[in-house]
Amino acid sequence: MKIIFWAILFSFSFKVWGNKCLENRAAINMGAYNTKLVVGQIDFCKIKIVKFLLEKEVVLNFADPLKGKSEVSLALQISAMEKLKKMVDLANRFNPVHIAFIPSKFFKTTTNYMSFFKKIREDLKVKIFLPDLETEAILGFLGVKIKYPQAPNKLLVWDMGANGSNWTMLDKNLDFKVYFEKMNPKTFKNMVIEGVLKKDYKQVNSPNPLGDKNAKKALDLIKLYTSYNTPEMLKKRAKEFKVVGIGGFHNKSIMNQLGVGGSSYNLKQLESALGKVSSLSDKEIKGPFPSYQVTNLILAMGLLNTLGLDQIYTTNVNEAHGALMYPKYWKITSK
Repeated sequence: MKIIFWAILFSFSFKVWGNKCLENRAAINMGAYNTKLVVGQIDFCKIKIVKFLLEKEVVLNFADPLKGKSEVSLALQISAMEKLKKMVDLANRFNPVHIAFIPSKFFKTTTNYMSFFKKIREDLKVKIFLPDLETEAILGFLGVKIKYPQAPNKLLVWDMGANGSNWTMLDKNLDFKVYFEKMNPKTFKNMVIEGVLKKDYKQVNSPNPLGDKNAKKALDLIKLYTSYNTPEMLKKRAKEFKVVGIGGFHNKSIMNQLGVGGSSYNLKQLESALGKVSSLSDKEIKGPFPSYQVTNLILAMGLLNTLGLDQIYTTNVNEAHGALMYPKYWKITSK
């Protein structure tokens, strides 16, 4: 799919006077581990966000309960619907023209995702859109540009989720270019359990406590994997562009473990954090998804090493931000 960046930005460009240019929009991005809500006031004449009215994220874990299963169980659907209804109620306080609901492609691995989505659409009165992997990546990139208009043109946005990593940029013709890397936190965690600890990941959920020696083996494993599987052009672009990490992997898992402020992290900080947590059990790590935290640090270290990066920047942006300005999700009419 080839999409021109400026075509997206100017596809709504027609003249409407006064406050008829303004409308409130809401978007919900339901991922494998977390669900995000963004509400914003949009000036669709000037093609910009006037202000963000609400940004909220809740833990809604589908990935672990669906391990080894092909259906979203009724119990999981009921639990999810309770949390989703609260988010929709929050969004509706701002009277959005509608709520764009964007589920991750992760859900297409289940056999009953369409009936689940139908229930969400009918019960919560939202409009559901099913982006492919490339569109998901573009939404993340747009989110950064929308929230931070001053971001440089040479921008490479890195998102890590259940489907792996996507790296999105604009080429010299202002076309979107997306690079994909299949490795994801769950797959890597299972690789460590099986390849390093020599255990059955179907029987053992957590690699923790991993220990310093096994942490080094895990790092060698991910370096070997990424050295063969990361596109050569991506390695080149990463050195030329400003790399910005978005999503929960960077902004929750990594940044929370580093325990530092700011909006970036580097290899030295990752190494220091790994030394502190590599011998901890899940109970000692605490917080959501403790079984992933140590291997997430190692995964980030491996990718930074392969790409020749010492540091990346982070921002709390997700696909819901980009969805607010994605033209296919909105119909513009004069009021």
